[in-house]
Amino acid sequence: MTLRSLLVLFITIGGLSLGFSFYYRLYRYLRLGKNENRFDHLLERSKIFFINVIGQKKMFKDKKPGLGHAFVFWGFCIITIGTLEMILNGIVPSFSLEFIGHVPYLIFFYLQNIFYILVLLSIAFFFYRRLVIKPKRMEVLSTHSAWDAYFILSLISISMITAILYNAFSNFYIRELSWWIHLLTVLGFFCYLPFSKHLHVVAAAPNVFFTTLTPRGRLKKIDLTDETQTSFGVNKLEDFTWKQLLDSYACTECGRCNEFCPTYNTGKPLKPRSLIVDLRHHLEAKGYSLRHPERSEGSSPTKMIGEIFSEDLIWDCTTCGACIEACPVFIEHVEKIVDMRRNLVLMQGKMEPEAQKVFTNFENYSNPWGLPQSSRGDWAKELGIKTLSENPNVEYLFYVGCAGSYDARAKKVSMAFAKLLLKANVNFGILGSEERCNGESCRRMGNEYLGQQLISENIKTLQKYSVKKILATCPHCFNTLKNEYPDFGANFEVTNHTEFLMKLIQEGKLKVQKEVLQKITYHDSCYLGRYNEIYDSPRNILKSIASDTNVIEMKRIKSQGFCCGAGGGRMWLEEKRGDRINVNRVEEALGTGANVIASACPFCLTMVEDGLKAKNQETTIHAQDIAEILAAAVV
Repeated sequence: MTLRSLLVLFITIGGLSLGFSFYYRLYRYLRLGKNENRFDHLLERSKIFFINVIGQKKMFKDKKPGLGHAFVFWGFCIITIGTLEMILNGIVPSFSLEFIGHVPYLIFFYLQNIFYILVLLSIAFFFYRRLVIKPKRMEVLSTHSAWDAYFILSLISISMITAILYNAFSNFYIRELSWWIHLLTVLGFFCYLPFSKHLHVVAAAPNVFFTTLTPRGRLKKIDLTDETQTSFGVNKLEDFTWKQLLDSYACTECGRCNEFCPTYNTGKPLKPRSLIVDLRHHLEAKGYSLRHPERSEGSSPTKMIGEIFSEDLIWDCTTCGACIEACPVFIEHVEKIVDMRRNLVLMQGKMEPEAQKVFTNFENYSNPWGLPQSSRGDWAKELGIKTLSENPNVEYLFYVGCAGSYDARAKKVSMAFAKLLLKANVNFGILGSEERCNGESCRRMGNEYLGQQLISENIKTLQKYSVKKILATCPHCFNTLKNEYPDFGANFEVTNHTEFLMKLIQEGKLKVQKEVLQKITYHDSCYLGRYNEIYDSPRNILKSIASDTNVIEMKRIKSQGFCCGAGGGRMWLEEKRGDRINVNRVEEALGTGANVIASACPFCLTMVEDGLKAKNQETTIHAQDIAEILAAAVV
């Protein structure tokens, strides 16, 4: 072996060893988190991996940057093989990949050179985007963050250019210089990544593979009967699971999570990108402190709440899921916030001022307004709708929910939907005074104990009547009954009212008799849309009763729809920080020129109406549920 070969071998082994020591340190930090089995359903996980990592599916939601990122990713997959060949050739001069066959090797060689150019063009676009376009969502968090991005882009550029020069020239000095610069750049890149926000190059793929497989709308159940647990929720780093900590490594600070976040867009303390970045910084600092106490200067913060994240930040979240939907590497922001709320409420007894009264009302009356349980079914009496205690032999239970039972505005929606069911001769009933709150708001406000208590009471009643099929006009009720009740041993066939009404129209059981002439724009409920991917049925209903020109879309719709501000229990809490979320959404709706803002959620309906009042538009623009609009067209 020549002196050059020995030198290459020594530098390569040294560089890789140093790099792997840095990655191992990060792995040890991850192990500070709680154990969690993420090695189940390997076939399903592999499918998600190939679609979203190899196929880059979520990246293409933002087309131009997505295409550029895809070129860089696919290029690296191919170019890395070429780099490996170059390094092995430096150690063993006779080594070549031509053993795979002359034609395959020729194809590989030209493909590699094509991707050198595509990667360089993509890097040039990324430089231009950061320096000239400067998208708001990419505003830098720190000077280090900004220069880190340019440094990484520069390293990639150098590695591409040197590889091109090595392949393009026969001159010994140019090839040799290019080869050495390429080797040192690649090793430097490998060693620097653990200290860079571009650690996602390594962490993103496993983060996607280990993503949560349960429905997005399902909160994890806490086992409150486990006597070994001395604390609930999260207030220190070690309370998170290793997967929740891995999320922080996978973040590339692209800011996509901020783009459609209601709190970010209305100037509130909670900014999803900062939430994850701050968690990573805390993990690195505390991880180092715990692993090397003898080297640590001063004490690292021990509490997440108050020292790393403010209580205001934790309470601002509407749990709309826009951040999760936008994130190309499947970071799960919402569960972290809910876990911290759980600790605040269950362990510290701290909550927003209005929350305590709401919890008391839920506990004593099973509704947030503290109204009598006996009046829950009063809205249905004039329609002659029977309760299951009066007639248990029904095909469907109409689960009305708290808003549809007590709120004056939402009761009109319940009546409109019930009239449509009666007109279509659907065999249904309600629980009336036996219905309990589904527990959704309590759980998302952190009161898991009360939420589970309400769920338990509800399930007993539902099972008493052997309920099999449930209809719901409230997406929050719908999501909880469908996605969360199975964790508590109760499985039902749950259908949202927009899907059921569309089915009745298609079957000819509801016939449109009058065209709606008003201009309508539809607001997507987060818990109906992003959480359960129901986008088409409400729009199809509107198209069945109004001309296409009278159904107008807002800019932020479907998976990129903007929250009304009521989710995550915020419906019951005052909005005291930043601008009002519902006003932001209403302003967008008003910009369409529509006369009616349609929704399919009682919470959204309330928030939109309040937003219209704030803009002094409540007498000229009306907010209506899909059921109300349809009822006027079929009667």
